[in-house]
Amino acid sequence: MADDLRMALTNLLCKAKMAGDVDFLRDGVRILGQTLMDLEVSQHLQAEKNERTPERSGHRNGYRTHQWDTRVGIVELRVPRVLDGSFFPRLAELMDEAETDVLAYATFPVEHWRQIWSNNPLERVNKEIKRRTNVVGIFPNPDSIVRLVGSVLSEYHDECQVTNRYFSAKSLVKVTGRLDTIPLPLAAAR
Repeated sequence: MADDLRMALTNLLCKAKMAGDVDFLRDGVRILGQTLMDLEVSQHLQAEKNERTPERSGHRNGYRTHQWDTRVGIVELRVPRVLDGSFFPRLAELMDEAETDVLAYATFPVEHWRQIWSNNPLERVNKEIKRRTNVVGIFPNPDSIVRLVGSVLSEYHDECQVTNRYFSAKSLVKVTGRLDTIPLPLAAAR
């Protein structure tokens, strides 16, 4: 199993080095999903593929195809089957459960999509916290960490309230339907 994964990842990296292969991410998601399902069925059966052990609790019965619709495109997965039908991969179950959560952004106006699925502002805050804590190095007690991180977050909050709005007032009206429910920045309220 590990050798198959290593070979698949090596082939994937070779494709990435070639002239801009657009299927690089899709293939990476497919390899990861396929490997996770193969590991899960091996744990379920208590034996690797073609392995004969006394602990073995069943036998594989080929694969069924499943199309997984992801942000990198439709990924064709081969879902392992067990002879007695007792296996349903947790990955497929998680994909089905998470579909509504993953696609929740689609209920908002199209102008908001980029801000909703992007975590750039959070990454910026984390980078600033890391920069400030690295300057201090060693903190004398846990309260000093809380004070420093709290002050960074407070500063960031104040900056966001005064200088920039993450969503424009015009686009928020599309969500709320009313202009009077949109909170004004602190600078405008003063």
